[in-house]
Amino acid sequence: MSISLPCHFLVGVPASGKSHFAQEVVKRDPRYVVVSTDAVREKLYGDAIIQGNWREIEAEVLTQIQAAIAQERPVIYDATNVRRSWRVDFLQLVKDLSDTPLTWVAWVMEVPVEVCKQRNGDRPRVVPNHVIERMAESLAQTPVTTAEGFEEVRSLPLTPQGDIDFPEVFKQLDRLSMRLAHRNPS
Repeated sequence: MSISLPCHFLVGVPASGKSHFAQEVVKRDPRYVVVSTDAVREKLYGDAIIQGNWREIEAEVLTQIQAAIAQERPVIYDATNVRRSWRVDFLQLVKDLSDTPLTWVAWVMEVPVEVCKQRNGDRPRVVPNHVIERMAESLAQTPVTTAEGFEEVRSLPLTPQGDIDFPEVFKQLDRLSMRLAHRNPS
């Protein structure tokens, strides 16, 4: 493979739109593989609400990412990723998995906490409000930077109504793919 796989690293508190973002990107481009810590918890423990053993969860997440890379399929990593240490450590683990070059773009879901709490209340699996607040505080204390290992850090584009602006997201994804193709010609 001559170009780096464009992979997306989602960052945001619960109910900020990470899974919705991932689903819509996959609808548009089914080559993407979504690796979700919630889906892994569901698989391992029968319920995404069960936090479980992080080492087991991480091992399964890395296995799924490695399988996607082996098939030359780009990854969307769907997890909260609100702490810098989590992001840096995880990117290093993924880098050690394979010689395949990966280009990680961080998408920061900067949805107001009050909106996330409202959305959270409408979901089947409710996260306690104090957890959302604590995660928002962690993210505010350690904002995402390219120094962590990301090619780019992008704020999730929102419509004036506060919904994800998918036409703009797709434009940005197309521009990223074109840049990668030009940077790494066959």
